[in-house]
Amino acid sequence: MQLNREMIPYVLSQMEIAKDDLEGCRCLIDNDKHRIALNRSYYCVFHCLRALCVLYNQNFSKHSGYISYFQREFIKTGILPKELSKVVAKTKRLRESSDYGDMMSVDKAMADDAYMSAEVLYNALYEYIHTKITEQ
Repeated sequence: MQLNREMIPYVLSQMEIAKDDLEGCRCLIDNDKHRIALNRSYYCVFHCLRALCVLYNQNFSKHSGYISYFQREFIKTGILPKELSKVVAKTKRLRESSDYGDMMSVDKAMADDAYMSAEVLYNALYEYIHTKITEQ
């Protein structure tokens, strides 16, 4: 996989958006807005995946494209740990259930769990991306 160095500013902006989503998630949890916090935890994950894909010149029209590329190129190859795949699946499922499904109640524990999962993925991809863009 070849890095697209021209896209580094965009990649970094996506990671900033992800960081904002993560911080927003924490604020929402602290203000008992647990359902919306699930949404922000997923979007933190999504923007991290977008940053990673764009770094390698991959851009998709649907969220599923980013997820598939991430699974195929980073998880199945062992570049990144399998636990990150579980984070993506969990935050996506929770967000879809709370936004579109019949999930009537989201409690603090559920929102905290989604936040912590998103934070794990954010930290892992932040480290990976920054390592790759500083390599010579």
